[in-house]
Amino acid sequence: ILYIREIQYRKIIVADINY
Repeated sequence: ILYIREIQYRKIIVADINY
């Protein structure tokens, strides 16, 4: 499913920005 993968990718980007 692409939706789950997109959410995970977004979470990674958010974590990168947070750090």
